[in-house]
Amino acid sequence: MGEKTQYPYAFLKDNISVTNASKKNSLLDLDKVVSLIREAGGIASLAHWTFTKNSLGLKNIEKLFKENRLDGAEIVFGFGQNRQLDKETGGDMKLMKDLIIKCNKIPTGGPDMHIENDFIYFSTHKSLASKTVSLTQNIINKTNVDLRFSSL
Repeated sequence: MGEKTQYPYAFLKDNISVTNASKKNSLLDLDKVVSLIREAGGIASLAHWTFTKNSLGLKNIEKLFKENRLDGAEIVFGFGQNRQLDKETGGDMKLMKDLIIKCNKIPTGGPDMHIENDFIYFSTHKSLASKTVSLTQNIINKTNVDLRFSSL
């Protein structure tokens, strides 16, 4: 009974998207999702902005920050050995970091691991783990996140 319990993240299947799922029945709007996250004791952070930047520009994100509709955004993430971070993605993360600072929001991030090779890669490359620990500690120190469902 003294062991810490791990709670898994829920992931959507690859084939679920706006085009083949009913928006009305399958997808919640941003404000509802943010409300659920906050009610559960978490913070709502935008992930992987670099991949949606063409449809969700920085001005839109700044508006969401100023309206307190998001708590933060991911500024650090990495790819495994075969998916190295390119220069454009690094620049996008810098733009997001600057916006987070400007709007006094919460920076988040971590390794982006999906396959076994990613876990192997990150187990030997400690710099990303160090950045992740630092971001996590910052979140704990600056917010009232509920740690009951965490192994921290």
